[in-house]
Amino acid sequence: RRDAELGRRVVLVVDDETVVRRLLQRLLEAEGCEVVAAGSPSEGWARFQERRDELGFALLDVTMPEGGGAALMERILAERPDLPVFLMSGYSRDAVPAERAAGFLAKPFRYDDLVNVLAEALP
Repeated sequence: RRDAELGRRVVLVVDDETVVRRLLQRLLEAEGCEVVAAGSPSEGWARFQERRDELGFALLDVTMPEGGGAALMERILAERPDLPVFLMSGYSRDAVPAERAAGFLAKPFRYDDLVNVLAEALP
């Protein structure tokens, strides 16, 4: 059982795997979030620019074509240093440049892990 609440936030989700992206969208929407989804870092950057001031946090896959989530995180944090950015990867956290991330999720993760990692780091 979990007690975490994410509240009504606008969330940027960037993952090149359609199945993962859609699943994350459904899970976060079930928590009351509005999800802005993108399938690549360039699309994620465009969605970030469109909703920049509305975003409550971002959830980015580390390994994607066109550059990964860590590089996208750096671009986002240069514009919005206050935005909590979470990274997710199937690789070990030690192999991921996640020092500036608000949190890290190792794939595959459980629903409760997702919600708890997010809720613990969000104000």
